[in-house]
Amino acid sequence: MLVPSHLNSNGIKNDLEFDWLLCLASALQSFQRLRPAGTAHMLNEPHAIKRIFQIAYTEQLRSEKAELLRHLGYAVISVIGNEAAKVLLSTNPHNDLALFIVGHAASERTRKEMVDWLKVKYPKVKVLALNPPNSQLPSADYNAIHNGLENWLPFVSTL
Repeated sequence: MLVPSHLNSNGIKNDLEFDWLLCLASALQSFQRLRPAGTAHMLNEPHAIKRIFQIAYTEQLRSEKAELLRHLGYAVISVIGNEAAKVLLSTNPHNDLALFIVGHAASERTRKEMVDWLKVKYPKVKVLALNPPNSQLPSADYNAIHNGLENWLPFVSTL
């Protein structure tokens, strides 16, 4: 598998660690395929593809996470910043979203504002906040440390 070199940033220290993370992601895919029908989505069934809306705060983080999630079989809509998210979600409502992911690379106030707005506009859609260490957004449904797939990917795999 050809992996873009920019994916080796943001906590991934070397190619061996990245290979291990891809192995973990593949194992999660296999686990999902073994679950009984109706208990979780099956990544290979087109009608079961879950849509994730990602709000990132840097281009690099936006593209890295979006690429990984697409590799795992999710449909991803990804924007940079709160204003872009609000404009897109207000002008073109997405009623088929399974999860919002709010990135870590903005102030807590900015991220909290986004989570609160999402919870008002999309109360049935879960929100995963990716956080710096020792920080959480209480209004999010899930909180995970941003650094390392093993911290946040398990939340995504429960969709």
